[in-house]
Amino acid sequence: MARRENLSTRTATIIKRYLLSERISPGERLPPERRLAEALSVSRTVLREAINQLVGEGLVQREPSRSPTVADFDRARLAQEMSMLDGHEAEIRDLIELRVLVELGAIEAIVGRATEEDLQEIERWVLEGERRADATDESLSVADVRFHSALLRSLGNRSVDALLPLIEEHMRENLLLDPHELSGLITDDDRRVIDQHRKIFEAVKARDAETAKKRMYEHLDPYLHPEKYLRHDGTVIR
Repeated sequence: MARRENLSTRTATIIKRYLLSERISPGERLPPERRLAEALSVSRTVLREAINQLVGEGLVQREPSRSPTVADFDRARLAQEMSMLDGHEAEIRDLIELRVLVELGAIEAIVGRATEEDLQEIERWVLEGERRADATDESLSVADVRFHSALLRSLGNRSVDALLPLIEEHMRENLLLDPHELSGLITDDDRRVIDQHRKIFEAVKARDAETAKKRMYEHLDPYLHPEKYLRHDGTVIR
């Protein structure tokens, strides 16, 4: 139960960041429950717990037979509260770095070990990401997480398999830094990510280790060196 409470609290924190960074106006509805749950990689039960927390804090209003809407809350106070998370963001950066080092170190072995069945599973999530990008109203997080998990799972290494939850955790924590995906908005950066998934897969399928390493580095470099990829609003291009 403690884990669920922690996860629901973290989910509520990400939604708070979303309310601030996307300048959601009072009275606007929150994104659909299904989209939020997928983007955050949480169950609907956890999401509802988070929404209930936001209702209790006066940030969200819930009316009978209607989707939750944004309340007229004190933005300055919430911004101050969120600024206190700066220490936590350092922890997120450490988690991101660990995830990136694992994937960069694994890609050459993935090229050598991936079976035809593994390649089909990896491509499945490449195709799903492309489909979701074209749909424009679906979260890319599911396809993103599954693509990277499929790559690492192809190693057949139980110790690496034990690290797979890091991928999901990193994706969720990354939303704390840049929550735009909660709205269902597909940006040029998102399309770039999906295109890079395709290029990584094609290199793995061709058993081209050098190209696969190059493509994976290009894909993950924004996480290792975020200062090189800052947008004008201070968020990081993924």
